[in-house]
Amino acid sequence: MQQPKPYAYEKPVVYYGSSITQGGCASHPGNEYQSYLSRWLGCEHINLGFSGSARAEETMQNYLASLDPSVFVLDYDHNAP
Repeated sequence: MQQPKPYAYEKPVVYYGSSITQGGCASHPGNEYQSYLSRWLGCEHINLGFSGSARAEETMQNYLASLDPSVFVLDYDHNAP
């Protein structure tokens, strides 16, 4: 058995956002847009999508600030006050 190829990027892409980010309308977990991009770009991703609950609260801001990704994708405008 062959070992998988390493990711093209060492650090993951972190997604934070609404139900679209969560993958609420995807037919299965591999069908959300983050999975497609991850496979296309050759990178790991972290999906922090919260349907109706991504409001950029201070606790979440602190958590996101503690991460060390290659890229942040923030898409929470539909839920933020």
